[in-house]
Amino acid sequence: MVPRLKHGPVNAANVLPSALVTALQSLAAGQHLYIPAIESPVVRRWRAVRQAQQRGASLPMMAQQLGIAPRAVARLLAAPAPPASRAVAAQFATPQGRALLRRIQRHVEACVLYVPVAVRKVDQRHRRIQRLFSLGWTPARVAVHLHMNARHIARIYQSWKAEQEQHGRTVIPGQPLNSAEDRRRAAAEHDQRRRARLAAQQRRAEHAREREIFGDEGVERVSIRPVPLDEHGGRP
Repeated sequence: MVPRLKHGPVNAANVLPSALVTALQSLAAGQHLYIPAIESPVVRRWRAVRQAQQRGASLPMMAQQLGIAPRAVARLLAAPAPPASRAVAAQFATPQGRALLRRIQRHVEACVLYVPVAVRKVDQRHRRIQRLFSLGWTPARVAVHLHMNARHIARIYQSWKAEQEQHGRTVIPGQPLNSAEDRRRAAAEHDQRRRARLAAQQRRAEHAREREIFGDEGVERVSIRPVPLDEHGGRP
């Protein structure tokens, strides 16, 4: 039985074969699509009752097979075929789209699918190279590992290094991107920002207490500077 994923949206790449995901990406990459059920429960029950009637089953027998009351079976027999309860997405309006929808419904139905954006192989390779750089791999090691041109890898490294330095990260060949010095600097900056927030909160709280005590007129602040005295107790 085709599963119904009601707790969506669901990434199409996690529930569909790669061929169907690629076909969906050509229609609606980066969008959400509703995949309707092949048949709603009402339509399935109506169809089961009609098929049982054609086989010559009695009313009590049909009620027992379906687990419903005989009066409900009689109502289903007297009712016309119910219409489809869900409208398909506009991307499936063409004959090719309807054929694709039937292929998808073999895997999932009655759910919302998120169609991920297709990533080119070049972009995937570029991301892999940058990830190796961030782990501390040198351009020569990356070129040997991936069997690629050393000059091309060196150009990618220079571009990646410039981008990281623009964000304030230290790039040292042969070492991971986030070095111990970077972590210490980030911790110091975080502590400085925290202290500044606490000081601002204390100033606001102090001003609020002063307004509560003295009103909105404010308080005139006087700066007191100590004056040194000579040995006889007078001013110099």
